[in-house]
Amino acid sequence: LAHEVDETKTKLSEVVHKLETVPVVDQDAISHLEHRIEEVQRQHSEQVSQLQSRVTEAESICESLGEELVATRQDSERLKEEHSKQLQQQLKRMQETVVASVMDAFNNIENGSRAADPLQQE
Repeated sequence: LAHEVDETKTKLSEVVHKLETVPVVDQDAISHLEHRIEEVQRQHSEQVSQLQSRVTEAESICESLGEELVATRQDSERLKEEHSKQLQQQLKRMQETVVASVMDAFNNIENGSRAADPLQQE
């Protein structure tokens, strides 16, 4: 019986030693970490949502800018064409004016030479 008691004491000592080496589980620390994980996940979700909103807004702005760029290019082309037409019309008017002035000058020279030559008047 004494031998069995010694064996039981030895086994109990081993169990006690094993229990002493097992880390103590702090339920409060675990709860705190779980709450912290939830908080970080919530913040992460909010940040992702905000970033998605910003990306959507940026895409919208880019689309608007693209439309404005196309409209500006079209306006530029239209204005270039209008300006070109105006310049062509001005050039044509200037050419007509020059031709008319030359013709008037030529007529004046002819009329003047006739007036100066009495034989041509008859």
